Amino acid sequence: MRRIFFLLIPFLISISGHAQTESTAAGHETEITVSAEANISAQPDMAEFQISILSREQQATEAFRVYLERYNALLSALRTFVDSTKLVTENLSISPAFNYQKPDQVTPDYYQVTASMSLSVPISKLNKILGQVTSIEGISLNGIAFRASNQDTLETEALKKAVMTGARESRGNC
Repeated sequence: MRRIFFLLIPFLISISGHAQTESTAAGHETEITVSAEANISAQPDMAEFQISILSREQQATEAFRVYLERYNALLSALRTFVDSTKLVTENLSISPAFNYQKPDQVTPDYYQVTASMSLSVPISKLNKILGQVTSIEGISLNGIAFRASNQDTLETEALKKAVMTGARESRGNC
């Protein structure tokens, strides 16, 4: 009985391998690939950028207190231009800083609190916002990018246009 069982195993494996080969080959025979390109243009009306807050103090609690002061000043500056709930904190870290040239140093030289946030604002308000934000000590701006507010809609429209163009071209090549 055991011998029959061991003889059946290779037979079953070869049958399943043959079935996989046939289904794989059949899939390639009916495969259709369509590629096309479409461009949609729109004037940017939004600006996205990163805001960073930095605080360095001798004590961690003092560094965090200064960070909160700067954060509140930022919120106050933005409140007149944008909904402050759209300011999203992405990273917040509190870390000690040591002088690594002093191998016996036990206490840090200072503590550093950093946070980065992203904000998207209408271009029409950008200059006023930048003027307000950059006047706050410990605040820096990075990576201003311009985009259309209806970016997702435009991408969907371009995709539809590309599919229609590709479908017309593939019918013409048949």
